[in-house]
Amino acid sequence: GKHRGIIHYTIGQRKGLNIGGLPEPYFVVSIDVKKNQVVLGPRSVLSCTEVSAVDLNLMVDSDSPLLKQPLTAHIRLGHKGSTARITELDLSAENGRGTIKVAFDEPQFASAPGQILVLYAGQGIVASGIIEK
Repeated sequence: GKHRGIIHYTIGQRKGLNIGGLPEPYFVVSIDVKKNQVVLGPRSVLSCTEVSAVDLNLMVDSDSPLLKQPLTAHIRLGHKGSTARITELDLSAENGRGTIKVAFDEPQFASAPGQILVLYAGQGIVASGIIEK
């Protein structure tokens, strides 16, 4: 098919796709800039149980007990937040910021590369990073 240009689409988008007659709603599930492709699929494809983030900003000491506790994770602006646990934490990156992987207690909808992962303990920010996958 054809599209208006990848700049007009975001992961998880449903409105404005101008498709119809399908047995279920379709969403933007990926965007390939190099191939100029906008890939559509069912909602189930957009569910994730974990995310990895780079360019980590850790707001607590690396040995803080908060890092072993359940935290509230936000994966985009307007996301209500969901309970998650840190499963991997690597602070050895060349830029000094490292990487993080979190696992959610429940599957989340439309996490996308480039969006920001923010982890909270109560009202305080524990860590943030740019979602990679």
